[in-house]
Amino acid sequence: MRVYLFSVLSSALLFFSGCGSDDLPDYFLLDRLRVVAATTATSAAEFSPGDSVNLSFHLIDPLGRGRSLFYSMVRCVDPGVSLGAYPSCAGNPTVTAAVTGTFVPGSAATNHYGVLAAPAFTLPSAAVVYLDPRSGSSRSAVDQFNGVGYLVVLTLTASPTETLTTFKRVIVSSKPTKNNNPTFASPALLMNGADASSVSLTAAPVSLREQLSSGSTESYSVANADGSFSPATESLTVSWLVTSGEMRVSRTDPGTENKHTPANPLPAVTSYLLIARDDRGGSTVYSLQKP
Repeated sequence: MRVYLFSVLSSALLFFSGCGSDDLPDYFLLDRLRVVAATTATSAAEFSPGDSVNLSFHLIDPLGRGRSLFYSMVRCVDPGVSLGAYPSCAGNPTVTAAVTGTFVPGSAATNHYGVLAAPAFTLPSAAVVYLDPRSGSSRSAVDQFNGVGYLVVLTLTASPTETLTTFKRVIVSSKPTKNNNPTFASPALLMNGADASSVSLTAAPVSLREQLSSGSTESYSVANADGSFSPATESLTVSWLVTSGEMRVSRTDPGTENKHTPANPLPAVTSYLLIARDDRGGSTVYSLQKP
């Protein structure tokens, strides 16, 4: 069966279906080829037209045993994903030529988790990136200030029968103060109240708590249709992923305790991935391998 995965939409599709299936995999469990996040390589999470952007795709292939993955990446002006449009560049007049290559994610020491650093690209000019492909006209000044999406679509091919597709909306705006990615503090993860890097796993449940830097939650302005501006504050969430065992919940508010019950017997390596996201397109990833 050919597998297509649009990671941003997967949880929404399950929500709107009104029911689930016992056969669906646990979201927290990293037991198959997945792209878990796409982040910018710098602190900036929001850009101006013409800026250079470096994206990093965080992926894991625990069953691939070091296989080489073929990737293809295209870009286009966002067709309106946030309004329900299908996240694709097919037929989009602004679509770029595909950038292709191969990538081997990580090693056995990381359960084959790795970071694909996509080739840098330059955002289009304002005349292009602010174009509404649905109407053919430029987006309003309000939309330009609040931010529009520029779509980057990545397709990974592991075999003739296994293909995975995901996307990242790069936010482009005219606002003078841009959004920055949240950041993890040091230590980023506490296990049973101690720095996780110094804790040895056993089969006993372990208390987990992430730590984000104090400046991760930002305040910003929202442009209104009448020309006024309203103050707003970001809302952050933390996603919890692991290669084995059971995670109590897969998503928490920052600073909220989670709990992991390790597999018994313990595998050679247990990999934890934490993704902190704000609600404006910013994100950051923390990874930890526990032997």
